[in-house]
Amino acid sequence: MDSRHGFALMKQEKPLSARQAASYCQVNLKTALKWIDEGKLKAYQLPDSGVNRILLPDLLDFMKRFGLPIPAEINLSGATRLLVVDDELPAINTLKRIFRSHDLVLEEAHDGFEAGRKVETFKPDIILLDLQMPGMSGRDVLMKIKQNPATRHIKVIILSGYVDMEAKNRLLKDGACGVLEKPIDRKILFSLIGLTTTCRKDDNT
Repeated sequence: MDSRHGFALMKQEKPLSARQAASYCQVNLKTALKWIDEGKLKAYQLPDSGVNRILLPDLLDFMKRFGLPIPAEINLSGATRLLVVDDELPAINTLKRIFRSHDLVLEEAHDGFEAGRKVETFKPDIILLDLQMPGMSGRDVLMKIKQNPATRHIKVIILSGYVDMEAKNRLLKDGACGVLEKPIDRKILFSLIGLTTTCRKDDNT
């Protein structure tokens, strides 16, 4: 998979069958085979039998391009699952570029309500959460996550255009592991997540 897509870079040990791919995508086998025939889902055929096999990174690439939800059980390599929540698409795209050379599975949500659904289905390890969003604020989302015993373990990092010290302390008390002002300091963000700051030259583009 071309890492420029900026989401899942995973170590694949065993290829998937078309039936397994269909199950992950929540479609029937016929639909998955049609995607393969149309060239939408990259696959290769075993030389003796002609049976289709799909590499996990190729399946993840396909699912991301076509907006299919990535189930938690697909994370076979143990790669960190990162959910980015922001109502502004340019901000999400900036974070995608920052993380595209790292071994992460990345999902996005565009408001607090969608974030709540993604927490249940995507089961992130880390959430980058915009503070100011319409409808449900970042703080509301944070409190719901931390008040739920099933999700309180998730590391939540708050992102905001501006936050004063009083508000920052309140967010930390609510359970955030960090509060960063935009534009994001990459070194501090990587430190909070546990990543190295080594990156390719095109990560800054």
